[in-house]
Amino acid sequence: MLTPAAEIAPPNSSTRRALFGYFLAIAQLTLIIGVVAHYRIDSPALNPVLTLAGIGFILRIIAPAAYRVPAFVILSFCGIFLIFGLRDGAWLIAVGMLLIGVCRLPVSLFYRVLVLIFCGALLALLRVEYGYSPWSYALWPVLASMFMFRPMLYVRATSSGRVDAGEWDTLAYFFMLPNLAFSLFPVIDYQAFRQSYSSKNEREIYQRGVLWISRGIVHLLLYRLIYANFINDPTEVVTLGDLVQFMVCTFLLYLRVSGQFHIAVGVLHLFGFSLPETNRLYLLSSGFTDMWRRMNIYWTDFMTKVVFYPTYFRIKRIGPALATSISTGVVFLVTWLLHSYQWFWLRGDFPLRLQDGLFWGVLGALVIRGVLREMNSEPARKSSSGWNWSVGIRAAATFSVICFLWSLWSVPSLAGWAWMLSAALKVDEKGIVLLSITLATVTLLSMWVHAPSTQHESRLMRISLLPPVRSTVSILVVIMAALPAVRGIVPPAVASVLKSVQAEKLNPRNNVVQSRGYYEQLNAIGAADEPEEGGSERKIESWSLPKNDCRWQLQQNLLMWGLAPSLDLPRQGCWTQRAKFSTNSWGMRDKEYATAKPPDTMRVEIFGASQVMGEGTTDAGTFEQLVEQRLNSEAACGSYRHFQVMNFGVDAYTVIQQLALLDDRGFNFSPDVVIFTVRGIERLWTPYYISEVARHHIEIPYQPLKVLFQKEGLENVDQGTVAIPFESWRKAARRFGLEPSMPAAELNARAARISDDATDWAWGRFAQLSAAHGATPIVLALDVVWDEAPEQIPYSAAIQAAGLPVINLFNVYPEAQRSALRVSALDVHANEAGHHVIADALYQKLLPVIAAKCADATPH
Repeated sequence: MLTPAAEIAPPNSSTRRALFGYFLAIAQLTLIIGVVAHYRIDSPALNPVLTLAGIGFILRIIAPAAYRVPAFVILSFCGIFLIFGLRDGAWLIAVGMLLIGVCRLPVSLFYRVLVLIFCGALLALLRVEYGYSPWSYALWPVLASMFMFRPMLYVRATSSGRVDAGEWDTLAYFFMLPNLAFSLFPVIDYQAFRQSYSSKNEREIYQRGVLWISRGIVHLLLYRLIYANFINDPTEVVTLGDLVQFMVCTFLLYLRVSGQFHIAVGVLHLFGFSLPETNRLYLLSSGFTDMWRRMNIYWTDFMTKVVFYPTYFRIKRIGPALATSISTGVVFLVTWLLHSYQWFWLRGDFPLRLQDGLFWGVLGALVIRGVLREMNSEPARKSSSGWNWSVGIRAAATFSVICFLWSLWSVPSLAGWAWMLSAALKVDEKGIVLLSITLATVTLLSMWVHAPSTQHESRLMRISLLPPVRSTVSILVVIMAALPAVRGIVPPAVASVLKSVQAEKLNPRNNVVQSRGYYEQLNAIGAADEPEEGGSERKIESWSLPKNDCRWQLQQNLLMWGLAPSLDLPRQGCWTQRAKFSTNSWGMRDKEYATAKPPDTMRVEIFGASQVMGEGTTDAGTFEQLVEQRLNSEAACGSYRHFQVMNFGVDAYTVIQQLALLDDRGFNFSPDVVIFTVRGIERLWTPYYISEVARHHIEIPYQPLKVLFQKEGLENVDQGTVAIPFESWRKAARRFGLEPSMPAAELNARAARISDDATDWAWGRFAQLSAAHGATPIVLALDVVWDEAPEQIPYSAAIQAAGLPVINLFNVYPEAQRSALRVSALDVHANEAGHHVIADALYQKLLPVIAAKCADATPH
């Protein structure tokens, strides 16, 4: 079992300084746990993990050395059951014990590896659902994170005889407490893990751990700030400024991984494992070889031991330079394949994309070039005074190139990336300013951090660089940013940014603007693997009919899709959701209606998307039904004795589709009031609908809309087999006999350019058609139950110009009750209680409209 290198006396016999150090660390951990709870940082598992770590840290201080590692293992097991429950927790431990038992079989290395491969193959079959796995989807990322790399490092270390494999040491290595909070975890070598245990003064190790945890918290909050305020979608990249913003912000999203790794290793420090830092000033690297050594240091060490050295020593006879180049190339090839391997275990498929290969290939070539330069040049002398401009310029160049490459890694296709890069030709003031500020900042910061130590030797500087001071200041700054009083004295723009960092909330923009980066998609622990609950609106990139959902019919017109008529779906067969779902003969989720309006009846038609359709609630529980019941019981007036509120809602419908549906069948029912619904994501969602209309060559019956499509090159879009950006390139490809297609990124970007104009036209057309048919048009601003309600109504200028009255129900859900008004944590549609809230508010807003219609009414 692990034994501390130097036994530390218990606190009751320590010096005052030692006691102060322990109490300071405990106080800092208490504040950190409070900060994580307040900000709801990262995964829900982080707060209980840190709480357990804090309790374990206190117990460790007073526990005898022989019991510390067993206590860490027991604490980890408690965390497993606390976070995953009894059933999943038991399965995680059982599967882990089985794999650990294979690693420790008393047979030769060959047979152990063979059995491990066999077990891995069986688990792989379960991962792709070729068999029944008795644990939930949410367990896969943590199970994979614990066992996809560690068995090979453990077997490698124990088979060589360099490290003993005690039982408690082994369990501590595989079941690390912080791993429960993060699906992405540093690849920690078993030998390094074991040898790091209490290798230095324990109080220094503890304080370094607190520092790294606080630094990780800051990184995660910076990530949230960037993601909530500055990240843009590739379809929004139009100018140089947009391109620079996309490239820089996409690379800075790696702050999430950096923050998670710092917290993970910091927590291990609290238990005496003095492991090295995971990421060190990687944003200020002065070259690609330097970046490879600074960014994800554990992965670099893993690749060096497992791939580089074995390859190099096998081929070193061909010469140092060539052997180094080949070995480094093999490292990056294996890195690419292992990132796909990691993706498989965390997400369930094995992607091998061309742009991923290009990213790792180009980065590998740059690192090889840097290594060869280092081999062929003398070590650079460090300047004894002043700042080194050469270091700063190299850092700015490295940062620029890695942002460029990272953008390649973060888009769906190579052709789409090439299209996005064309935005650099549209130079704007924003682009020049952003580029200048970014390069200047990286240059100056790099020069400062690489300046000789004599530049920082003032007493104040030395004090400020002490770990306790740095961690305490970081925590206090984060706490101050959460105070309403602080937000009250800063400019409104700064206050808005600070508010956006307070909690990672569900909001409409984040639902649509999805970062497609490798690490972003892997970081969805558990939820990424859950079956979809929210209907088609939760997957904007897939417009095919949802699996196991027979509610829909595709249509070759502007509607694109609609509800199948005469459905009666219980919760079985092709319909497995919570509530019974039925439609009438017109494909409406409503009772049956004749086209002829009954005497003394006012008809109100409501068009919209899933919230209007009633996704997640019963047929009788939709707000449209509730409003109709209340109108009939309370609102009879004038010649209107009856009310029919007709539900024309269809999942994911845009304003243009609502107009097409009104034109297609809505006016057949002689409505008196027509309501169109607008969502907070309308401006972000509509481009994807327009791109699908163009992709499927849908005939456009409205001339103004058709002209917009023609103007932007969206008529007769190429649908060949080879994605080629730019019309001129596609024309050239046709001359060589190729069948080109417009890349999705270009198609979406072109659609985005006309989206606002197309929707503005639709609002105007809605007003004109309603007036021509004698109906009162209304715009209803209504969305699903986001944590953050939309602040502004999309297209408000066009709505106002069309003279359309607005009922704004964006804030209809009381903030304190929003979580209780959703279908579930994964499905943000309103449940039955939420529909009652909508109905009560909408009824009150409709009363003046009803009264006006009654006052103007003549017998029908």
